[in-house]
Amino acid sequence: MLHSIGRKVVYLSLELGVALLQFLGPQKRLDNQLKALAHYPKGTLGYDLSQWLRQRNNRLVPGFESHDLKHLLLGYDTSPEDEVRMQAFLLGNGNVTGPTLFLFLYGSFWMPRLWKHFPKDFRRGQHTQPMQHYSLAQHAHLNTLLMKQNIDTPIAPAHHNNTPRFWARISMLAGTFGMLFCFPFLWSSNLADLVGAGFPFLAGAVLFGAGVLSLNRNPSQGSPSIAASR
Repeated sequence: MLHSIGRKVVYLSLELGVALLQFLGPQKRLDNQLKALAHYPKGTLGYDLSQWLRQRNNRLVPGFESHDLKHLLLGYDTSPEDEVRMQAFLLGNGNVTGPTLFLFLYGSFWMPRLWKHFPKDFRRGQHTQPMQHYSLAQHAHLNTLLMKQNIDTPIAPAHHNNTPRFWARISMLAGTFGMLFCFPFLWSSNLADLVGAGFPFLAGAVLFGAGVLSLNRNPSQGSPSIAASR
């Protein structure tokens, strides 16, 4: 019951976010781009992605044009569960970005039943070729099967070990949330509120500062791009 409610919340949130992006973004240009992808040769990422989206009655989303490309290559569907699980994969793969972190944490909160899958998804991302530089514009003409084979070729996690950066950003996000939550109570005339909010606010500041220091000690490194010929 609780999982169904949480799933519905995540589903509606995703639908609202997509609708907002499509309303504000250049949707007509992306619709034309999707039509053009359908004319790519069969077996290419462009053609296969157009068919994948058509079967699900979906469209390209402004700002996330390459997002569904990763769904296609990795085998994660567009359900709330698979969407959140793919974020765990991307974090393990080194794609530690604000949207990825937010969706992972948001989905984890509402669907705790998925927690048991996250270690497997995260480790899969660690052992998979880096994908943060994959883009629809650069990879649409490549062979889908060869791209999947490249992705499935295991590599050592050290090749793109972003685990310290992942936890640093988690620390910063948790610290920011803690400080924002406690901030209004710091202005209370009640001493109990002031003391009760002051220490968590300080702890949040420490978490945020520790995250910043960790990021400075573990700067991001570029990952080699992977290409596949037709």
